[in-house]
Amino acid sequence: MALSFLQIGIEEDTMWGGVDPVTVKMDRLIPDNHDFLMQFIDYDLSKAEKPLAEYLACLDSGKDPRKQLLLTTISELQQMHPYFLICRENAALMLNRIIAGYIIRHCKSLDELEQKNLFLKVCVSDYSVFTDPDVMFDSHIDAGVDYVLDYLYTLQDDIRKWVFLTLDNTNPDLAKLSSSRRSALYSHIALKDTYHPILSVGVEFSTTPSKKMLQRTPEWDFNEDHYIQMYQDLNALTWNPEGEIPNSIADIISATKDVDDCNTITYNIRDFSNLLELEVHRMVIDEIRIKRCKNCRRYFLPERSNQDYCSRLAPNSKSKLCSEIGRFLVHGKKAKESDPAYALFIKAYRARLEKIRRGTLTRDSYDRWRFEAKEKLEQTRQKQMSLDEFEEWLKI
Repeated sequence: MALSFLQIGIEEDTMWGGVDPVTVKMDRLIPDNHDFLMQFIDYDLSKAEKPLAEYLACLDSGKDPRKQLLLTTISELQQMHPYFLICRENAALMLNRIIAGYIIRHCKSLDELEQKNLFLKVCVSDYSVFTDPDVMFDSHIDAGVDYVLDYLYTLQDDIRKWVFLTLDNTNPDLAKLSSSRRSALYSHIALKDTYHPILSVGVEFSTTPSKKMLQRTPEWDFNEDHYIQMYQDLNALTWNPEGEIPNSIADIISATKDVDDCNTITYNIRDFSNLLELEVHRMVIDEIRIKRCKNCRRYFLPERSNQDYCSRLAPNSKSKLCSEIGRFLVHGKKAKESDPAYALFIKAYRARLEKIRRGTLTRDSYDRWRFEAKEKLEQTRQKQMSLDEFEEWLKI
């Protein structure tokens, strides 16, 4: 199996100068659990929108821009998805294209030169090579009417719909459909919208020497006879494929023992949307399914088709996982259906635990109540006490 890499942008070497491509292993941005994609779908974009909108408002008010607001926006983008963290230029490029679009939309009274000078005043200039106003204005992103980050809001909504129709098994009727039928469903609906993704990525395949072979390369580089002999032996073996492996080739085979994979595939990612499209396409092809957790309402990758709760820390809880709360709720639901007396006991039990937490009930009082409540519960189960009488007693 080939090693997969993503070339996600370029970055300036702050120490040595020059601009180099940023290439990372695919699993750093597209892990097996697909957490980053699901994180983007649910991310609150207002966290990045608010400081950026406030930062650009200075263009209308004439005030000096507060760079801290711009840094806050970049920080939020990096928390939204590691695409903007691993290659910091990605945030700079996108924001500078948006800033150029904002100036074009909101500063129409300025001529072209004045707009570009204004851009140089407010653009992301730290650690960025994307500050050429001619290039940024030619490739600008419209800031939109309602949101400065309209590009991200629209992308989030488009990806969310695509994922829901093709990957989300929360809806039982959609879960019954095959991958091809779900893709056909999405395709038909998307044709009437502006977002109908056609994945386009540049792919490079290569074979590279292993670390073990690279250690011996200097030895071979200074021995021209080695390569002459190797090619002669290879030619002879080609004509006699059932013959004994020559020593020169056997030497190479020995050097490749227990090595890492030499075959690599590199995907050239144009922008953030291209990365997300690649991930969703791979998930559709691999028939990966996700669900909304019934407790926190966030996406997760279920291990079983009937799993409804994720294993994340539950909202507003310091120790409980959603799966633990889910087991309690399911147990409580079953108890209510099969053992109504026990369901009443559990409800009262939880109420008293909350009183202990707030400090309005002592532990000793709770222990005495619990002992007596269990006796009353058994009496109700044995029909020695009615359900209504038990419920009234629990209210005391």
